[in-house]
Amino acid sequence: MRYSRQLALPEIGPQGQARLQQSKVTVVGAGGLGTPASLYLAAAGVGQITIIDPDTIAMSNLNRQVLYDPEQLGASKASLLTERLRSFNPEIEVEGIPLRLTTENAAQFLNRAGCDVVVDATDNNETRLLLNRVAVSAGLPLIYGAVHSFYGQIMTIVPGAGPCLGCLLPNDATSTSLKEEGGGVGGGGTPVFGVIAGIVGCLEAAEALKILLGAGTSLVGRLLVINALDMHCDEIAVKRDPACPVCSCEKS
Repeated sequence: MRYSRQLALPEIGPQGQARLQQSKVTVVGAGGLGTPASLYLAAAGVGQITIIDPDTIAMSNLNRQVLYDPEQLGASKASLLTERLRSFNPEIEVEGIPLRLTTENAAQFLNRAGCDVVVDATDNNETRLLLNRVAVSAGLPLIYGAVHSFYGQIMTIVPGAGPCLGCLLPNDATSTSLKEEGGGVGGGGTPVFGVIAGIVGCLEAAEALKILLGAGTSLVGRLLVINALDMHCDEIAVKRDPACPVCSCEKS
């Protein structure tokens, strides 16, 4: 049976598996973070996965976006990843949307059809903060992830339960945040060790699955920073900013 190994876990079991099968996750970005995150969400049996990314495959993507092939250069990432996930797990529904999220359409695509969790697999703070605003407004959990060079970081935002991404990046502080990697949702040529994208993408999937299952302790108010070069992790406490224009009015 496809899910037998996780059904044996007391934190999942038949009831948890049923919850996953009824869940809907939106992954924004189909690149270095989005490909491993969405693959493990599909492997776990998340019932509906939506992939949003406007970009196409480039040769420079292939050191970390390992679900794509050189023969697919120029093709839509969202469409290719959708086909890959459908083939990998025919028991789930997958939709690919090859568009760029904007302030005009983000709420429409993130809120539609009762999305349960949003995975940020983008590569720029402008889109990340846009996702944060929409997710907090809609009460949607958001999994933030980023990588740069040999380093990665991840934090989970649960509206009302802790700080949001605006608390971490109060002034769109790109100098203090890792800027790459995700899909092509913003472009750029930031150097990145391919493996770190896989590590952070998998951790994003783990955080999303724990929220869907109601299991374990999530990275709410905790920024996990991973140094793959020296292979160690640090955890930084992130406090809610009472002046944050995004979540300061939310009830804690």
